[in-house]
Amino acid sequence: MNQSLMIVSVISMIIIIACNIGIYKYIEKLEKENCDCAKNIKVVKFIKPSALIVSVIILIRLLSSLTGTPLSKHKFMQNMLGRLISLLIKIYLLGYYVCIIVYFAKLVNRLCDCSKKKERVLLLYPVILMGISIPISIILVASGALKK
Repeated sequence: MNQSLMIVSVISMIIIIACNIGIYKYIEKLEKENCDCAKNIKVVKFIKPSALIVSVIILIRLLSSLTGTPLSKHKFMQNMLGRLISLLIKIYLLGYYVCIIVYFAKLVNRLCDCSKKKERVLLLYPVILMGISIPISIILVASGALKK
């Protein structure tokens, strides 16, 4: 992998881990403050543990990429079972990202005043990262930086 792309990838993974830990802490804070409108949204029961699970998944990817070999290139991930596990993880991550965006929308639509904290914006990190990564990818492809 290109050195500059590796650095961007590592920084992105660290930011994603930090966002997920922040989401977990935000939900815990709302629970401690008895923010009922936030607790009564059903997806929060999936989001809270998933924030930590996703952090571990991303940490494993980060550690793997720091060794110089992406997780997808390891021998275990090349067989059918590895590919199935990879697919299931990707589906899980997609579900998690959809749920945190839905959770954010429900907090806003319910006018949940007790959830209005600066940490609430962390729930939008998938949207923000997509908004940043798509133009960057287009620029890199157009400039030829992603050629092998």
